Amino acid sequence: MAVDVGELVARFGVGAPTAPPRPLGGASSAAASAVDTARGRWVVKTVVPLGDWHARAIATACRLERAAWAAGVLTARRLEPPAPALGYWHDAGGLLVRVIEFVDGRPAPWPVDASLAAWTGRTLARVATLGLPGDLALDESAPLHPLAEWRSWVDEARAGGFAVAEPAGRLLPAVADATELVESALAARPPALLAHRDVSPANLLARRTGGYELLDWDHAGPAVPWWEAVHTAFRCASPPTRDAPTAPPSPAAVRATVEAYLAAGGPPGPADQTAFAGALRSMLAWAAYSLWLALGHRVATPERRARAAADVAAAAAALPAFLGSLDGWSRLLRA
Repeated sequence: MAVDVGELVARFGVGAPTAPPRPLGGASSAAASAVDTARGRWVVKTVVPLGDWHARAIATACRLERAAWAAGVLTARRLEPPAPALGYWHDAGGLLVRVIEFVDGRPAPWPVDASLAAWTGRTLARVATLGLPGDLALDESAPLHPLAEWRSWVDEARAGGFAVAEPAGRLLPAVADATELVESALAARPPALLAHRDVSPANLLARRTGGYELLDWDHAGPAVPWWEAVHTAFRCASPPTRDAPTAPPSPAAVRATVEAYLAAGGPPGPADQTAFAGALRSMLAWAAYSLWLALGHRVATPERRARAAADVAAAAAALPAFLGSLDGWSRLLRA
């Protein structure tokens, strides 16, 4: 779909661009551009909803983002969209667009330093204390699939001669172990709230004017705050990966994040393997979605389907490694 970013940003009342829009990189599902107008510099995001479930997820994410903005958790101004709108997004005929004030800064290093780790922990606690309820059972963006469904997808891949069949088959034992651990953690009925759900060095920015900014709230939704804090601590303390950490983390960075989170009133939880249920649930959801794409369950280009198959192969290596690290990482949490 051809997108006239200049025309779209003008709808938000900030004037026409004074220079050509500059595409921004990043791993967000929304396309993003930096745009200069007479009234400032802005980030313009566009996305095509993938269905009704996606529209509901976007509305939920915006509800948390709006509350975080009102509470001062965020500093970059969010522009109210013209009608028709969905949260912060303007519906431009099936294409959603939003405009956010551009924040000049530098990306976070790995591992994050003590100052940023502590800020991240405090920010997670502040988001949790907003107290917006969430329900994991209603989270359509990251369902927990029964093992029988995984087996049916692998059978489908084998019957159809898909190249993804081999890595998907290798992935199954780890999927079984991870699903069992997540189900065990859920059996304790930990309270869920709305959370950012994508906090990592890629979404942490050190502002040039001082302080930090948490970017990309597009995937906010239900999460157990303690699981979110643990997932974030290890993502910020480990070498960058697609989703969950799989390499030895920096103990200092883990401690700084978790201690700041708890000191700021973040809801605690058990310091055992169940603390990693959020990370495992995220890994399982991404692997399932990638397998669907590779099998043609979702509309995608051949290039995107090939990337999805590669992601399944990566998960076949990463998920067992992650599970094998949990004993040591649990000990680090307890320390």
